[in-house]
Amino acid sequence: MANNDKEFPRRSAMESIMGQGCFLDGSLGSLIASTAPAHKDKESAEYEGKATDQILDPEMSLNRLGHTAADQIDWHLVKLPEKANLYLELYQRITNLTNADCKVYIGNEQFQCHLIVLQCYSEIFDQYVSVKKVELPSDKVSAQAFSFIYEWMITGEPAYTELSRDTVLDVFNAAKYLKIKDLTEQCWAFIDNTEVFSEGTAFMLYMNAKNKDLEDVRELMLPRIQSFFLMLVSSQDWLDLEKQDVVNFLSSNYIRVTCEMEIYMSAIRWLKYKWEEREEDVLDIMGCVRFGNISPWQLVDIKRNPENPEFLRLTSIPEICKMIDDGLAFVIIKYWYGQANEDYQRWNNMLGLQEPPARNWSGADKTYFTYREFLIYLDQYRRNQILETSKPKDRKQVTDLKTYLKQEVDKGAPRIPTMDEFLSTRKAVGDKGQKVIP
Repeated sequence: MANNDKEFPRRSAMESIMGQGCFLDGSLGSLIASTAPAHKDKESAEYEGKATDQILDPEMSLNRLGHTAADQIDWHLVKLPEKANLYLELYQRITNLTNADCKVYIGNEQFQCHLIVLQCYSEIFDQYVSVKKVELPSDKVSAQAFSFIYEWMITGEPAYTELSRDTVLDVFNAAKYLKIKDLTEQCWAFIDNTEVFSEGTAFMLYMNAKNKDLEDVRELMLPRIQSFFLMLVSSQDWLDLEKQDVVNFLSSNYIRVTCEMEIYMSAIRWLKYKWEEREEDVLDIMGCVRFGNISPWQLVDIKRNPENPEFLRLTSIPEICKMIDDGLAFVIIKYWYGQANEDYQRWNNMLGLQEPPARNWSGADKTYFTYREFLIYLDQYRRNQILETSKPKDRKQVTDLKTYLKQEVDKGAPRIPTMDEFLSTRKAVGDKGQKVIP
């Protein structure tokens, strides 16, 4: 190509075209003439008299011409990559304790927390502004309870499912102190649930509530201890109870027994365990026995049968003898006149006697002649209970038991009051200035 360029002299484009004979059949003029317009368009009158440079005057921007970025976008036709979800990002940072900005100290324990999380649930923390360090009293909020509470705050799952019978009162106390309304209500609902706390578990919570000075919880649990009563009496725990707890149980209308003699002998068992220490409590304890619910022959036997030295020790006390005699008088009047009789009321009023409330009778007919017989029965009873509890639970049996208990309630057994009923009546005062349990 370089050699060819040297052979041909440089010429204009037009000369090259003409020199190649491209237009042999016609002249260049005829070609140009054939491509020219037939005539020139006449200018509009508005442009007449305007110089060429003035035709687009004034100059206009594209914005004035209507081309702007403010045109509405049809987002159905436009798809862009999604941004990261803010809530998920926050959740990841919170659960991973990323840049935790608040340290909570409880005793020797330290917790890394996000203050905003604590403020969302706790009215106490909501009062703090930009604090970096908070110390909580360990007697109000235990380290274990706070660990549960903070996990409850940050978890996305129903955290209350981690509540347990052993820890619920610690969490409940801490939630009340920190003023965490939602968790406090969840703990109450957990405690109030009879599927969670009844019979033996109710007794355990009763004792735990006593140690934590939670009177409301104790009153709530007391009516739920029914069939478990005799199992309790057969245990060392019964012997170790304080006097007021024994009075609470023996005075309950809900404990399930076959006869009033079981109450009487349960009282003897507690007194006899530490007689020297508890002799001064004998009147308060025996005052819980409703002697008017005992048959006449047994009341006579209590005072005279030499085979019952445990009974005779008590009947040597004049005040207890009067309790037994009053019970005997009431039973004789009831059997002689019947309850729907004016003489029945007249004699009771004359002697200052009152009809004792009924117990939650089990329906079984049981008679004890001696205290020894009662202890033998307790031993056999707890053996049977141990065997029953060791068996695998059958769902159908549980359902049948619930049906049975409901039928018993329908027959006249006392209904277990709800938590709201307890809270509304807990301040009521009885004749002796004690709180009345509905």
